[in-house]
Amino acid sequence: MGACALFAFACSSDDSDSLDYSKLTRKWYNVSEKVAGTTFPYDDHEACGKDYIEFMDSNMGRFVDVWGCESGVQTDESEFVWVREGKNLILDGVEAATIRKVNSSTLELSTEYDYDGDGEDDTVILRYTSTP
Repeated sequence: MGACALFAFACSSDDSDSLDYSKLTRKWYNVSEKVAGTTFPYDDHEACGKDYIEFMDSNMGRFVDVWGCESGVQTDESEFVWVREGKNLILDGVEAATIRKVNSSTLELSTEYDYDGDGEDDTVILRYTSTP
């Protein structure tokens, strides 16, 4: 769900002291989502691998969902084109998220979508780590 959320419209943050954009291009493993002050740990990793988003130097990226461990690691993968404009991440031409924090070990994004299914958009903070 968090990966799909990146295609929703973003909101901004004012955390410029922890923005080292040179660290963005790498694999980022899902850690948690924070909504309305409550943090929900990401609980969909498999024993044989973790779900992640990857930003590559070529401005290509991919979402990887590890969903099975039988007969090797089974994944679903989808690619996207990404661009950073200031603090905003644009994925496949859609403003997707605002970068709140990025350093060598942590990526934190802010986005908006209907997290709880009540028909109203919620601000969702997506947290990732570079360590599997």
